[in-house]
Amino acid sequence: MGQNQANLGSTTMRWSAGILIVLATAFVSEAQTPKVEKPLADLYPLKVGTKWTYDVDAGNGQKVQVTNQISKLETIDGQSLARMETLVNGNVQTSEHLSATAKGVFRHRANGVECTPAVCILKYPPKEGEKWEETTKIGPQEVKMACVSGPSEEVTTQAGKYKAVSVAVDTTINGVKLESTSWYAPGVGMVKQKVVIGGRTITLELVKFEAGK
Repeated sequence: MGQNQANLGSTTMRWSAGILIVLATAFVSEAQTPKVEKPLADLYPLKVGTKWTYDVDAGNGQKVQVTNQISKLETIDGQSLARMETLVNGNVQTSEHLSATAKGVFRHRANGVECTPAVCILKYPPKEGEKWEETTKIGPQEVKMACVSGPSEEVTTQAGKYKAVSVAVDTTINGVKLESTSWYAPGVGMVKQKVVIGGRTITLELVKFEAGK
């Protein structure tokens, strides 16, 4: 893999649920909860303390286990955002800031850098076949996304079986393209993901889910 693909691979890890490139809100207390209309199905819980543990197969013989966690709420530019951190061996590697409304889940920041504008990574309510496009900048990087909601299907993971909604995304980052499909289960969030970049396939599979208290 060339240097550009290596750098993009690193960017990809930040763009999917904080691992690869990858939501309704329920927070700790009423004082902490943004006043939004809740969707019928919470496909990406953002309650503080929520944790997802994944096995990641990088497709080149490398495997690693990572944990995503909603560590806290932060008010940025007057908006309450959930900070999601990705940990490897107990150390924070990446972060992103997310919000959820009745319209969907939005990514506002990646590793502290503002997404201008914030991008919708998951639409509410999910409708099979619905398409949308997003264009944003993260620092100097221009990111374009063409998204489509897929069918609800049964997904088997190490954590169990889930009825999950799929979302396929074609992403272009500074002219380099990658494809991803993510599966989201109600009340759990992302349970599986597959990313294809430069002929290499990276997969994530949920090992353990811990709901926030």
